[in-house]
Amino acid sequence: RMGNYAEAIALSSTPNVDINEKPGRTKYGFGINLEQPIMDDGETGFFARIGWNDGNNDDVSYAEVDKNLSIGAHLNGVHWSRPEDHIGVAFGFNGISAIHQKYLSNGGYGALIGDSNLKYGLEQVFEIYYRIQVWKYFQITHDFQFIINPGYNQDRGPVYVYGIRVRLYF
Repeated sequence: RMGNYAEAIALSSTPNVDINEKPGRTKYGFGINLEQPIMDDGETGFFARIGWNDGNNDDVSYAEVDKNLSIGAHLNGVHWSRPEDHIGVAFGFNGISAIHQKYLSNGGYGALIGDSNLKYGLEQVFEIYYRIQVWKYFQITHDFQFIINPGYNQDRGPVYVYGIRVRLYF
């Protein structure tokens, strides 16, 4: 069940997609992932990803993104005698549809964004990570993200995000 942004705007001075949820609504789009290994048995290379959806109905995921583009590269640790480690860097650009922008500007809220004062701008993300292979089945990744226009708002940010991911597999 999804609500529709245009209907929510028409129904209330402070739009809320929850009041016009209807079964059977759809959200269509596409995603393309390109990867180009260049050396180290495919462990070093480039990637690009692009995605788009119609942006008419609310999202059913944690991230409110109607269009995105990301490009990046990753390098295998064999070059510094750590063949199981990796370092990577990426740039990403996220956006939302015009009706989604209007919904948020009129006071609508999403799962994570909305403050009724949207000065729209593409969300821009720079990310760098280093993944350490600690043991055969254990990895730790240190991650840093620099985000401009978080939540698609030019009046917000920039934001610095530091993270650690732990992966244990067997």
